[in-house]
Amino acid sequence: MKLLKFIFVFMIAVSLISCGKKNTDTKTTAPDNKDQKQTTTTTPTKTESSVAVLKSVDNSTGKNIAPLFSWTENGVEKSTKDLKGKVLFVNFWATWCAPCKKEMPDLSTLSEDLKNKDFKMIGMCVAEGNDIPKIENILKAIPVSYTIVQGNDNIVNAFKAASGNDMQAVPTSFIIDKSGKIVETIVGSKDKKYLTDKINQYLN
Repeated sequence: MKLLKFIFVFMIAVSLISCGKKNTDTKTTAPDNKDQKQTTTTTPTKTESSVAVLKSVDNSTGKNIAPLFSWTENGVEKSTKDLKGKVLFVNFWATWCAPCKKEMPDLSTLSEDLKNKDFKMIGMCVAEGNDIPKIENILKAIPVSYTIVQGNDNIVNAFKAASGNDMQAVPTSFIIDKSGKIVETIVGSKDKKYLTDKINQYLN
């Protein structure tokens, strides 16, 4: 009986810090050849929105090498190719995930704290079709200082293949060092101090 109570309490604790995949997600398969570079291009949605739209994804060229990707933000194309020499924090989240939304204020403060350092934060929303209106509503309630991008299966699969993490839960965050290598995979929401300590290991 004590063992059953322990298992029940443990399951509740896990559910409070991360969300599993939503049942309506479409199952996709990561590329078989991780070493072969492929480019997938999506047509950006025309919108004057605070939400950026993923444009292209280059699959990783090797294990733990972060995939390169680009996005359109306020009509301007940007790319992680232009962020070499910076530490990159990519936070995968979803509109239906309560722990994801709960940690967004801390992520925003952290992004502000590090804005004068070689650092960039991107919130990559796991898209279900056109989620921009949903994302915009969330950002009205929870304004953030970092870039929010509407993602898709291509970016999810690229990070799965590169990191070896199957991303069964959100939030899942990746810290990419100045050389473009994935050095940390963080599953579940974490407090600001924990994330600050982790990021500072690669900024110094």
